[in-house]
Parts: sequence; C-alpha cells; structure tokens
Amino acid sequence: MSSQTSSDVFSDAAEHTSDLLRHFIATRGQCSIVISGGSAMRHVLGHLANCDVPWSSVRLYVTDERCVPREDSNRNDVMINEVLVQPVHFKSEFFFPIPAEFGPHRGAQSYARMLSGVDHFDIALFGVGPDGHIASLFPNHPSVENNERVIAVENSPKFPPDRVSVGLTMLRGSTHRIVVVAGGEKSDLIARIQEGQKPPVALVNPTRWFLDSQVVGLRSNRATTTQQGQTS
Repeated sequence: MSSQTSSDVFSDAAEHTSDLLRHFIATRGQCSIVISGGSAMRHVLGHLANCDVPWSSVRLYVTDERCVPREDSNRNDVMINEVLVQPVHFKSEFFFPIPAEFGPHRGAQSYARMLSGVDHFDIALFGVGPDGHIASLFPNHPSVENNERVIAVENSPKFPPDRVSVGLTMLRGSTHRIVVVAGGEKSDLIARIQEGQKPPVALVNPTRWFLDSQVVGLRSNRATTTQQGQTS
C-alpha cells in the first residue's frame, strides 16, 4: 500500500493504470478496462486523460450504474464520458455503458449480452465507499453472494435503490484490480480490513492499493492511541 496526499495518489493511480494499458496494448494489441464511479475516480480519470495512451486500442466498461434516466448527472457513465471519453476523443463504439435506464433486470440482461465475448477484464479500477462497497456491491447485501457476471441490484442501502452491477466473481477475475482510497472518513475501513474483516472491497482481492495520507495517518494515530491506552 502506498501513502501520499490525495492529489499524489490520484496522479500515481492514473500513471500506474496508463502503464498497464500501454503494456497490454504493446503485448496483445488491445486492453480492456472496467471503471467505477465516485469522487476519487473523477480525479483519477482526470489525470488519466492527460496520459499518453493509444486509446483506440482500449475497450472501456463500467462496473455499475444507477437505474436513472440517460444523461442523469448521477450516472457513472455521464461522469466517465465527461472526464475521460470526451477529452481523449474516445471512440463511442469502444465505450460500453450499462443500459440501467431500462431497470435493474432488463439492464443486467442487456449488459450480460454485451459482455458475452469478454472472458475477463485486464484492468479493474475502483473507488470505494466508507462502508467498503465497490461498484454496487454493498456489505451484507445479497448481490455480494450472486455469482452471475452482471447483477440486478434491488433495495440498495444507498440511493437509488435499483442498480445494475458487474458481479464480484467477474470483477475478481480481472488481471489487475486497483483500488483508490482517499479521505479520512475511510480510515476505519482500512482498519477493519487489517483486522480481518471482509467488506466487498477486500473480497475483490485487490492487486494494488493507493491510500492517501489521511487514511493512513488517522489509522496510525488511532493505533497509537489504542496502544497507549492498553499500557497505561
């Protein structure tokens, strides 16, 4: 795990992702990447848009989507389109948004068909919520136990309740699984994972973590306070 300022973490995560993209393209001629939404991803993708990547050889997918109308500002694909797709002039035929506007079940079925020729993703790039959710896979929610490639998520604990998500098994099968964690409110999450708890972000078995100094610093301070309390 690496520890820096949030800005450095976003930049480093983008550089690491761009290195992987170029590696796969150089060795195989193409690379598939699946990207989540969230505020951290907005920053990472902003940096990624400035990296030197042969985007015509990239196939871009979305980890999950809210069941709201197309062009709704709460959609992940709207953010990805604004921050990455448009700035790099990414070809629309190589960007595969989730048609969640059709509802969770029809949207999941449609995206599953889109992924029918995808054995696995080369890169999965995640932000994470303070509760440890990734994509639209929430702790103690039935979606985490669902082994389907694409899942209809209903009764989500976070608004809106209806969503579509790539399943945990498919996400965990990605060759590289990168998680970006920024903000002091997520230090408890890292503490719980280090203590052995398994929220969805831990279940995806990340291959690389990027943690900012707020996350690591608060975790270290709390550990020190606990140790002092035990010895006093």
